[in-house]
Amino acid sequence: MNIAHCVGCNFCWLKTPGICVFDDDYKQLLEKIHSAEKIWLISETRFGFISFQAKKIVDRIMPLLTIYLTCSGPYMRHVTRYRHNPDWGVLYIGDGDKVLMSDWCSRFTSNLGVKSLGVYDILHVEEADL
Repeated sequence: MNIAHCVGCNFCWLKTPGICVFDDDYKQLLEKIHSAEKIWLISETRFGFISFQAKKIVDRIMPLLTIYLTCSGPYMRHVTRYRHNPDWGVLYIGDGDKVLMSDWCSRFTSNLGVKSLGVYDILHVEEADL
């Protein structure tokens, strides 16, 4: 798929709320993400973390959020644009740092106001709640 990197222009928050400025293949993907119950990000690992291709998918999730912030315990979180967002998990291939990726997945899903499904080595996929 042809998916551009997020450039942080904030158009999806300010100028075209909920719609990314890039007209690429991510538009179709975002619609599927928004309507799903669970998302499993499957990625090779580089330097112990998910690949840049997988990170691109996560970074472009911003249209599901608004520019507005709210307090959630000791943290500031973006208010979600829609009532429903899917829970997320990671299946990784390679020599990933599971602790690092688990912490990141937990923080990422907390920002979306959803549940982390966890992070699992693809060799132990049976442990995941698919």
